[in-house]
Amino acid sequence: GRRIVFASARSGDATEIWVAASDGSNAQQLTHGPGRWQGSPRFSPDGRHVAFDSLSAQGNLHIWVIDSDGGSPRQITRDAGDQNVSSWSHDGQWIYFSANSGHGRDIWRVPATGGRSEQLTRGGSGWFACESADHKSLLYQPSSFRDGPVVAIPKTGGRAQQVVACARTGAF
Repeated sequence: GRRIVFASARSGDATEIWVAASDGSNAQQLTHGPGRWQGSPRFSPDGRHVAFDSLSAQGNLHIWVIDSDGGSPRQITRDAGDQNVSSWSHDGQWIYFSANSGHGRDIWRVPATGGRSEQLTRGGSGWFACESADHKSLLYQPSSFRDGPVVAIPKTGGRAQQVVACARTGAF
């Protein structure tokens, strides 16, 4: 709660990831690439790392992680297509993200250190997912481009259950 992380083109170059004090002071540019632009930054639960997506020269988005104090970013996803809009598991062991596997956008996860990605939802499950406050479920919106329900799927597997009937896209 002492710092915020955000994407900005304030440097005049590409959109990059920045960190600042919670009152907005002392803004410092965290990334200088790796891609044409960086976005969707999220602090890890312990505040030591930032996950973000980066647009490669080939036109694909991938998830990267950088130390919240700076350093060299590490590429986490390498699958074909786009992987973007990340969020962290409560224990910092996993990074959830959205990817299009050819059948619409679904929610996936990958170990925070990198490795093999696992598909968690099927049939088009939107752009963003996050863990519930009790850490037992994954919340997401099945519709990507319009207001709709927020649903929860148990992290141990099972059927999705509606939590909220209608919310603005990505506004939960």
